[in-house]
Amino acid sequence: MRRLLAKARPGRVDAAAEEVLGSTLAALEEAWRLGLASGAPAVRTRQFLRLSARYLRPHVRREAEMGVNMVASLAFTMVFPFAFRRLVDSALPSGDFGRVVSILAVLGAAFLVSLLAGLRRTYLSAFVSASVVQAIRARMFARLQTLSASW
Repeated sequence: MRRLLAKARPGRVDAAAEEVLGSTLAALEEAWRLGLASGAPAVRTRQFLRLSARYLRPHVRREAEMGVNMVASLAFTMVFPFAFRRLVDSALPSGDFGRVVSILAVLGAAFLVSLLAGLRRTYLSAFVSASVVQAIRARMFARLQTLSASW
């Protein structure tokens, strides 16, 4: 770029670009536009998973806990319709108040467990994603420190 700016004269910028860069500015711009239109570079799935695993490996326990919390939330989602059906179809028509209270207590406890599991999962997810972003930034910074100032 410095050589181009040093050689460029008013009215002769394209000639200087062709001399320094081997192509006119219009051709370079067109090549740049075609590169943008072609989309993002293809990333192989295996390569992406290997790179992701490198950053997620320190958080295996947190990831496992997130899975357990997800199963707890899913359990409530699956239990609720069956408990509600039992409440409406058998407990309420029978008039047994003790049975109604026990079903509602189970539903309330399951809801509370599901709520706490969801909150914990959200916290862990935020923690892990922030840690991964911090690790990527630290690696980028370390890489930039090794490059020369002219880069």
